[in-house]
Amino acid sequence: MVETLFFLLLALASPAPTEVERPRSDVAATRGVAYGKARGYSGGRTTLRMDVYRPAASGGRRLPVLVWMHGGGFIAGSRESMASYARAFASRGYVAATISYRLGTHAQRRRLGYRKLATGAKHDAQAALRFLRRRSARFGADRRRVFVGGYSAGGIAALQLAFRGSRASRVRGAVAIAGAADPLGIDRGDAPVLWFHGNADRTVPYVAAQLACGAARRGGAGCRLVTFPGSGHEIAGTRFERIVSTTARWLAER
Repeated sequence: MVETLFFLLLALASPAPTEVERPRSDVAATRGVAYGKARGYSGGRTTLRMDVYRPAASGGRRLPVLVWMHGGGFIAGSRESMASYARAFASRGYVAATISYRLGTHAQRRRLGYRKLATGAKHDAQAALRFLRRRSARFGADRRRVFVGGYSAGGIAALQLAFRGSRASRVRGAVAIAGAADPLGIDRGDAPVLWFHGNADRTVPYVAAQLACGAARRGGAGCRLVTFPGSGHEIAGTRFERIVSTTARWLAER
């Protein structure tokens, strides 16, 4: 029953509100980097791309990596909607990427099911992590310190990588903004999670965060739940500064 509830929530994961991208002279961006190919849900092959943001001057240091995934119920959204998050962390000394992943249509989501589209997003994110690790010298990235984050559907994908992620795509931690995860799929070997959720969220109910985060704490993976009282699903935009500052402190401990 818990697993069924989780996949019903996937239907509700809506697009992230688009943040106004703030120009920063201390950040360099490389846009449209092809990181892989995948078979689309309508057939044929699609090229998967990412935008990579880095400090304009890194001093030759290898920097930790943070990959962001957008929302949209696995049928909408774009990597550009998470650009403000990537820029904010690039200015804090990260190689921060926003990725595109395969999207379906309403009809495909009904026919294939939410699990299929969520799994496709997870596999694309794994490909992005492998690409960044292989190209670590190009981007000045630290292969040992790789994190993922996402909003709504992107948060679901990030949590899938934290919980039961494959060895090849193992991450050091995950940040979920209004995401959801199956509490039954969490065990001791999983990565720790920082989870943001509004307790008035009507799209992905707050109880979803309570159940999964509680299971992660009991199972030993570790989860910190940051609650925004009275806030709904739109927290990626309305609570941007708090999310960024809290995440920066949390990541610095890992």
